[in-house]
Amino acid sequence: MIIRVATDSDQAVLADFFLHQRRDCFHWVDATLFTRDEWFEQTQGEQVWLAERAGRIAGVVSLWQPDWFIHHLYVAADSRGEGIGRRLLATALAECQQSASLKVAQFNTTALGFYYRLGWQNTAEQGVCPITGPWLRLELPFSPNVQIE
Repeated sequence: MIIRVATDSDQAVLADFFLHQRRDCFHWVDATLFTRDEWFEQTQGEQVWLAERAGRIAGVVSLWQPDWFIHHLYVAADSRGEGIGRRLLATALAECQQSASLKVAQFNTTALGFYYRLGWQNTAEQGVCPITGPWLRLELPFSPNVQIE
């Protein structure tokens, strides 16, 4: 498996991967509410890395670098539990010199558990997305001696 920066030629496949993963991860949401075009809209201006195995995408992470905000992190169902999410986060945050943050749907208990195990902590910020429901903002406190992997 390799992790690499996504290129323009990856975008169509990433949009398909993104759509499939959102429909899988947000299983409580009507799948027709998610569209392929959301990938292009939501990741514009973000840095994107993908994990690739045998020519297929196993995971993706997108980062809004000005705020060190992890916007999206998805790992294919058949690749979960192999450390791909950890490696993608470590890659995206490798140069981070401050706290990083992300939002996670409260109903996505698998993702919440994953982030908590990695040391992400709840902040006071929370809200409700009209599609996926209530969310929490988590923060990974900056520590120059702590590695995500």
